[in-house]
Amino acid sequence: MLLLTCPNCGIAAEETELSAGGEAHLQRYGAGSSDDDFETYMFMRKNA
Repeated sequence: MLLLTCPNCGIAAEETELSAGGEAHLQRYGAGSSDDDFETYMFMRKNA
């Protein structure tokens, strides 16, 4: 097992106990969307 230290809270845990998260509320735009909408969807994320 790989022992990792959480960058947010500092606890040491095995790799199986930690999981990556992200923003679940992002709105995905369709094929006819503008470049600005696509850029916002792909790159403008909040840091956790």
